[in-house]
Amino acid sequence: GPAQRVGFAREGKWIFTHCLTSQHIRAWNSDTGQEVRSLGPSFSYQDADLCPDGKLLALARNNGTVELVDFATGQTVRTLETGQEGEIISVGYSSDGSQVVGGSMDGRIWVWDADNGELKRTMLGHEESVDSVAFSTDGRRLVTAGDDGARIWDLPSGQQLRLLDSHQRRVSTACFSPDGRFVLTGSHDRTAKLWDVETGRVLTTLAPHFGEVNGAAFSPNSQRIATASDDMLRLWDAETFQLLLRISIEASAGHDVAFSPDGRQVVVGRSSTIVRVWETE
Repeated sequence: GPAQRVGFAREGKWIFTHCLTSQHIRAWNSDTGQEVRSLGPSFSYQDADLCPDGKLLALARNNGTVELVDFATGQTVRTLETGQEGEIISVGYSSDGSQVVGGSMDGRIWVWDADNGELKRTMLGHEESVDSVAFSTDGRRLVTAGDDGARIWDLPSGQQLRLLDSHQRRVSTACFSPDGRFVLTGSHDRTAKLWDVETGRVLTTLAPHFGEVNGAAFSPNSQRIATASDDMLRLWDAETFQLLLRISIEASAGHDVAFSPDGRQVVVGRSSTIVRVWETE
């Protein structure tokens, strides 16, 4: 996955970034670019995600737990336990902040109730590391990805619904479209793919990219796709699959990408601590 993650919180008012190399987590005012929160680098962690309301961070710690940390104070509010050995390397909040998912180095996936810390599900299916985890908007499905492809899960039952395995190399990122009909994957094979959730079929392969695709995201209205790879941010039409725009960005292996909730901004993070914002209009 990307060396630095980016995302939005507080209904688009904040841009959230974390950089694994510096172990620094920050939030920025999306209008002014001013830093509004900062944590680290005393926290040792593998991945981080910010609750949509901006209050709590989920940190995948090196000891096999996920800690929910107050972003303002740095105090641990709750520790999410697996009851098992295993290193958690990917973590994500559901869009309503009620659930947290963690993916492990050995392929296991755990889902917790974020409010009381209860372990709700343990899911097995991956045989390699789980590098990317993401909920559907309604919180009822999950997409996970890693060296052995991507998988779609039904959360109420814990069943694997689909195996998405037509990439040639590691799948570094995967997400649902906001309407839940599609999954977007980015891979080290230098492509992104769009999948039909119900059939598990590839609808299109977005190419060419000239490097690993570590960042891929849908716009909030599901009509645009952004991919980040090599030294280029690409915007695609999600219905015709046409390439609409290429924007030159500094070459980096660690790009992540996110749309603002109103769809008017695209944020790109990379493996240093620089974040770039573009208006999509």
